[in-house]
Amino acid sequence: MLRRARIGLATAAMGTILYAAAPSLAGETTATKAPGVDASATAGQAQPSARSLDLTRRYFLAMHMDRTMHATIRAMAPVVVERMAKANPAMTPAQRQAIVDVAGESSQAMVARMMDRLTPIFATTFTEKELEDLVAFYESPTGQALVAKSPTFSAKMAPAMKELMPTMKADMETRLCARLTCAPKTASAGDS
Repeated sequence: MLRRARIGLATAAMGTILYAAAPSLAGETTATKAPGVDASATAGQAQPSARSLDLTRRYFLAMHMDRTMHATIRAMAPVVVERMAKANPAMTPAQRQAIVDVAGESSQAMVARMMDRLTPIFATTFTEKELEDLVAFYESPTGQALVAKSPTFSAKMAPAMKELMPTMKADMETRLCARLTCAPKTASAGDS
């Protein structure tokens, strides 16, 4: 029973990782819709043109979307697993590593399916002209430099973001408590 519960937690963690990765990589968010986007297109009611689908595939190829998704999932998995481990102190290092490994293996199979699902969504979200412009940029040397340097930039940005998070959390709590009339907690240096 305990083993089944752990497998369930691992599967939920992978789902969380995949769900979190997909929208951000497609330039969408789960909470908001960009202004000016036709609601029927985002709801999947509009059918993309063959040209839009082709341009979207070229854009994804130029962005190295499959590699980016794999890398994002691999990077997020240890973070999710560490949060799980805090909630479940009995989790062994071997179990943690197994979850990270399985998330990476599972992402290999899922990324192709996610790309198939994202392609028509992306193709109906942007006009053909916008897709042409995206493809032109990302197939250019500057676009390829942006793609190539993004992981390095993200890695350099991560410590700064981690350092700023306690201050942001404290500020959000203070603002929320001002609206809801509660006593804010103070952020400790270890909060993230």
